[in-house]
Amino acid sequence: MGEEKKDTLTAREKGDIYWRKLKYYLAAVKEKEKKQASERTGRSIAQDILSLDGEAVMSELKQGRLWINGNEFKKRPPTATGEEAYKNSILLVHMSLKYFKEVLKKAKKTPGDEIEQAVMKHVEKTLPVIELAVTTWFASNGIDIKTGEEVRPQKKAEAEKKLEDILKAYEDEIKSFRRNVAKTTVKRLMTEDEMRLDEEDAEDEFGDIEASYVDVEEEYQSLFEEHRERFILNKNKIGRALMELSVLKGKIKHLNELMGRLGALVEEKGPYEQANSVMTYRIALWEYQDFVEEQLAAAVWVKDACEGLIRGVLLGENVDPLIANYIRAHWGADVSTLPLNVKIKELPGFVSLDSMSDADVAKYSFAGLDEIRTMVSQLEEYKNTHERQFSCQTITGMLFDKEELVDVAGKARALRNRLAHGIAGDEFASLTREERLELTEKWVVVDTIARVAYMVIEYSRESEKKTLDDLVKSYAEDSCEMSYLLQERRCRQCVESYLRGKNNVYG
Repeated sequence: MGEEKKDTLTAREKGDIYWRKLKYYLAAVKEKEKKQASERTGRSIAQDILSLDGEAVMSELKQGRLWINGNEFKKRPPTATGEEAYKNSILLVHMSLKYFKEVLKKAKKTPGDEIEQAVMKHVEKTLPVIELAVTTWFASNGIDIKTGEEVRPQKKAEAEKKLEDILKAYEDEIKSFRRNVAKTTVKRLMTEDEMRLDEEDAEDEFGDIEASYVDVEEEYQSLFEEHRERFILNKNKIGRALMELSVLKGKIKHLNELMGRLGALVEEKGPYEQANSVMTYRIALWEYQDFVEEQLAAAVWVKDACEGLIRGVLLGENVDPLIANYIRAHWGADVSTLPLNVKIKELPGFVSLDSMSDADVAKYSFAGLDEIRTMVSQLEEYKNTHERQFSCQTITGMLFDKEELVDVAGKARALRNRLAHGIAGDEFASLTREERLELTEKWVVVDTIARVAYMVIEYSRESEKKTLDDLVKSYAEDSCEMSYLLQERRCRQCVESYLRGKNNVYG
């Protein structure tokens, strides 16, 4: 019976079975080769890192010019440049481990003041996490970090199995470590009164809430009278929104003033001076800025929601879809938003940027300091009046009221290039030192405005054929690099790095 069944297969059917088997076999061989190549690559990268000279990295660590941030083990693009960056980032972790051990050993022999001792407690807690991450990463790539020799296959397999969890713990610990050291450093710079951000002190910090409430209510009074029926129907919700708005406006003002004061103190101390054994004042400032910006972003978000609720229920104005969701969840109020399933390019009020070109930069000479100052003031004025295009961006803030943005981006780019070339060629050498420092600052400002503006332009162009529903889903990923504060920091690092290399009087 079995023989008879075999005879019923045609030559073609037999051929199909053969090719299917061959296909599976070839796929298995390819997968095996891929795995072996990956293992060889990982092992060779690990070996390369151990052969690199870490003294230059150690020197940068001691000067506070390099710092681990928790992202060192994240994969890079599969290019020669990406592999080089990957090696350098893991070398940085390896050298940081050695550096922190040295610092801790020295501190145990000669304890510093109370603040320094607090920093050393953070170092002591973090060291085992760094060491575990480094040794596990090397072992997962087949290398013993202490000997440089290959590890046994069983040890390699064990390391591979637990690597992901260990690297996640490393990322979380380093971010916590950086923030804790920064807070400790800032505590030294600021008085307890200036540092109090606790909720129980909100009234002291943010002024008289009752008086602030009256001010906010007066701001909307004419709107309440004009739409009295809707106001009465929604009085309780609006009252709550007004109360929150009065607190939030005070908090936002306070946080901005705090960062301004802290920035001034860091400049007085010297940004690259060591605040403690492991952190410079500049790094502490930036890390603390991130902490404050999280509070600021949350406050701005809720402030926009309060204003959206009031104008939404009284005027029927459209609210950003993400803020509309917050209003619904927080106040139980339905406010209108633009249709979620219509293509962006078909929404009323949307203007495509595809046909727009940059500013005609040829007509801008920026001949002297006065012209440069005038243009920077104009660019900053645009930024300040279009907040949601540059900071705490909302989807609708990036999609609408942006007709001038292409021109603004072009002007900012032209002025950035003008300043870069002028400073590089020592054109401004005859100016006073204060004026030269002012030009450096303006270089950073216009470069940052250009960077963020072009990101928003690109976002608008790429969004045209999508819907708001699509953009809501990808909002976090789309907007994560657009923060003005983040880009300003990167621009400043680039400018300062260039000026240090040039040994320039602007720096």
